[in-house]
Amino acid sequence: ADVRSAPYSRMFPWFNRRSLSQSLKRAGIRYLFLGDKLGGRPPNGESGHEWRQGQLNYELVSQLRRTDRWIDGITYLSGVIKAMSAQSEAGCLLCSETDPNNCHRSAIAFDLEAAVEDLSVRHLGHGSTLREAKFQKSLFTVRDDRSDYH
Repeated sequence: ADVRSAPYSRMFPWFNRRSLSQSLKRAGIRYLFLGDKLGGRPPNGESGHEWRQGQLNYELVSQLRRTDRWIDGITYLSGVIKAMSAQSEAGCLLCSETDPNNCHRSAIAFDLEAAVEDLSVRHLGHGSTLREAKFQKSLFTVRDDRSDYH
């Protein structure tokens, strides 16, 4: 599941949406684009000025997580994961950031683990090394009560 908002790269054109999906298809791997629902960059006019490539903004991600678009994406992807699990298949989330602690896919993983019983998301680094995502629910929550302001 490709969760890049803009699935294109000048530096690595083989990771462009079309090239990647065609290569994966030839290899017998399904490609699913969900950047329109679960991408980390808000659409124009929706706090887009707060987004910076390579700089995770927890408040912005928290705002994205409350949108119907995100909720629909998590619901859809949860269903895909459950169907794949029934077929003993595995999947992966694809984004452009190396470090899961600096990528919105940590929030996606968190939401998916809450939505799919017994799901454990592992983050892969270069050379298939496992990376730990050191986030907590509080990092992706924005308090609505302002009782601490006087």
